[in-house]
Amino acid sequence: MSKRSEPPQYKIDADIIIGNIGDGDFHNEGTINIGLPSFSFPINNLPPPNPRFTGRQQHLELLQTTAVKHRSMNGFAQAITGLGGIGKTQLALAYAYRHRQTYDIIWWINGSDATQVESDLLLLGQRLLLPLPANDFPAARQIVLSWLSSTDKNWLLIYDNVDTLNARQLRPYQPSGAGHILITSRNPHWAKQAWVLDVNVFTSQESTAFFQKRLHGASDPALLPLAEALGYLPLALEHAAAYMETREQTAAFYLKQFKTRRQELWERTEPPDDYHATIATTWDISFKQVQKTPGAAELLALCCFLAPNDIPLFLLSKHSDALRKIEWFAFFLSRKTIRKNLRIVLENSMMRADALSVLRKYSLLNGSEESLNIHQMVQMVYRDRIGREKELEWVELASELLISAFPVDNHDVITRKARRQFLPHLQCLIVAANSLEIADHNLVALNLGAGTLLKDSYEYDAAKPYFERGLAISEKVLGTDHPHTNICLIALGKLLMANGEFDMARPYFERALTFFEKAMGGDHPNTATSLNILGSLLLETGKYEAAKPYYERALAIREEIMGANHPETASSLRSLGSYFMNIGEYEAARPYYERALAIRKEIMGANHPETASSLNSLGVLLFTKGEYEEARKYFERALAIEEEVMGVNHPGTATNLDNLGSLFEKIGDYATARLYFERTLAIREEALGVNHLDTATSLNNLGHLFWTTRDYAASKPYFERAHAIYHKVLGADHPDTATSLNNLGSLFLRTGDYEEAKSNLERAHAIYHKVLGADHPETALCLNNLGALFRKTGESRTAGLYLERALAIFEKALGADHPNTALPLNNLGLLFLKTGDYREARSYLERALAITEKAHGVEHLSTTHCLEGLGKLLKATGEVEAARPYLERALAITEKVLGIDHPDAQIIKGSLNSLADI
Repeated sequence: MSKRSEPPQYKIDADIIIGNIGDGDFHNEGTINIGLPSFSFPINNLPPPNPRFTGRQQHLELLQTTAVKHRSMNGFAQAITGLGGIGKTQLALAYAYRHRQTYDIIWWINGSDATQVESDLLLLGQRLLLPLPANDFPAARQIVLSWLSSTDKNWLLIYDNVDTLNARQLRPYQPSGAGHILITSRNPHWAKQAWVLDVNVFTSQESTAFFQKRLHGASDPALLPLAEALGYLPLALEHAAAYMETREQTAAFYLKQFKTRRQELWERTEPPDDYHATIATTWDISFKQVQKTPGAAELLALCCFLAPNDIPLFLLSKHSDALRKIEWFAFFLSRKTIRKNLRIVLENSMMRADALSVLRKYSLLNGSEESLNIHQMVQMVYRDRIGREKELEWVELASELLISAFPVDNHDVITRKARRQFLPHLQCLIVAANSLEIADHNLVALNLGAGTLLKDSYEYDAAKPYFERGLAISEKVLGTDHPHTNICLIALGKLLMANGEFDMARPYFERALTFFEKAMGGDHPNTATSLNILGSLLLETGKYEAAKPYYERALAIREEIMGANHPETASSLRSLGSYFMNIGEYEAARPYYERALAIRKEIMGANHPETASSLNSLGVLLFTKGEYEEARKYFERALAIEEEVMGVNHPGTATNLDNLGSLFEKIGDYATARLYFERTLAIREEALGVNHLDTATSLNNLGHLFWTTRDYAASKPYFERAHAIYHKVLGADHPDTATSLNNLGSLFLRTGDYEEAKSNLERAHAIYHKVLGADHPETALCLNNLGALFRKTGESRTAGLYLERALAIFEKALGADHPNTALPLNNLGLLFLKTGDYREARSYLERALAITEKAHGVEHLSTTHCLEGLGKLLKATGEVEAARPYLERALAITEKVLGIDHPDAQIIKGSLNSLADI
């Protein structure tokens, strides 16, 4: 077929329709009473442009570049799809006006149904003066389409609001040829026939720009919060702007009315000049259409009561039995029908697929079954329409389904990962229940679930109101002696304990224990849980001997009721291992840790976080005993599991990083230790906050690293920050507070501030002695530091008593070859050197050096104290040449680790130089 560049010549007879659009009437008669009309290109029937159009620049550019790229294709079509009110029509109109010089013909077609499409095509034929038969519309339509398919004119046809016709139904109304077709539709399924551009809501920047243009440059700080509340939906933003403009109100006023009197506000809303509906009516047709597909209305309703994004429908469908179990109780006919219909569509995968297909067709939902999305304004409009009674019903149904689907097994890795996606849906249902003044057992469970998820993510402040609200509702609705109420007590207590609020947590645990012992018996698993938690609280607060019987009772119950190889039994075993670790009985701790690890490996798997926790515990035990290479294997294995399962920035991962940092510090790899400590601190400050106990641990460890490398100025602020947190959270008499005092005392000892050193060390010793006992290794460490202080201040007798006491404790608790045992040995050697007992001095110093070299290696920084002491001793005894190698080795190590300009290196150089004067 040849292309025609001019309109055809017309023959006027009874079978021809001729019209002059805009200037005359349509004629469907046998004769024409006006003269032969004429026209020239370009022609269009575009609606007036929207002077308020803003944003969508990327969409406009994408439409244009794609159209240019496919210009040679016959009948190239693009489909702009999205939710009603999203601005599809305005985008198509803006595109047409932006590129109107490109086209000879731009024709706007109402795509609401086939009749309207055909009518608008015939109007185009009339405008083109085509010979259209009067009584055969299909033939007339074909003439128009044939002309468009064969002409060399550049044309653009815009089929607007093609919501009820699908791609197959629209195809007979589309021309081929080298023109351009643009479709706007709520239906996203055009991919086989058109290039699809899915349009979403405005961005926050586009929303702000829209308001500023629509409200003539108004600058109101409440505009952005208003846009967020309206879900950035263009139609909703237009309503708000029109209301504010015509009533001269602020964004803050509209936002308040929207939150409190939304339905009244919408009743006063008129459709915009360039749109057919309001926000309250724009989805009317869509809502009605989905009613025709079984189960679609129920799925839509369910989604309207959950969070708008990432709805796990597939997961929820696995728990549809939760609705079956109490169908008999839904004795009101309507309630039973809705419950049954929802259950059926959730159970039947094919029916569910059909229902989701129609919901996606009208853009009411998008995404997959694993992660569905719905716009929040659709949710609001739908819920406003169904009324309070049905809202109550749907909150109940959604709650039952979500509670049933919520993963409760905290020992399961997959469960842990799956749980987090439930949080926004739990929160959404809680808000809905509160607004409807619901207070029942479901709301207790919802609050408990939300609080648990926030606590597991270390968001303690956010979690607390949920636990408190759940407890309050449970006490009111179920009573103080109901099991659920006491589960709430434990949950709130555990949160408080995790946040370091030990005194506040204890009454909750004690109340729960009293209830479970009375109501369920002394051998019930819930009683064991209460006992173990109370034991942990006592251990955390330094009351070690008080904790032991609670742990032992809990273990006995769990072994008897749950079995020797149950995960809860493993938890009790680990708790008892921690008890023995804290009192310094390391060999007693080991079998408990090893049993716990064996159970977790067998029951939970080698790559489970609980297994990693047991590996870490054993690593700490080995590290404390000075078995660093073995400890490293456990720490690195635990870290690998945590990073894989929990993520590289999880606080649980940070614990293993911290322990590895301490290990690298011990073996003298200070640069690596610093990397681990700094990474740990960053994770904890971000996840837990700057005042959390775990953050204090990271601060303390960084301070200790700088202390070890003798950068005392850098060390001090870390020690001080850590002490402030420990003192505030744990109190003045906690062992961790004592550790921070001990570290500060050691720092002042090194810098020569002996009064401050003595004050801090004596306070630390008093706490250790009171809480841990006179024979604990931590007490010995403090005694060693006090001995070193008294040695420096010339109080030799007192120094000797403290150092000998420290040595006896270390030898008994840790063994004669432990690195900590070398500390008082070295100090005693220096003390005897000072008092002139060179023989005793040499014995202690040589023994200290041998232990240190064996534990850390011959080039470790900690050996320099022993080497320097032996060099000074040999100098004092006149053995100058024997002294030199010791001092040279000490200097070489110090310069290598700390640098040639470090003060310690200069001191050793001075000692070496003084040998030449002898």
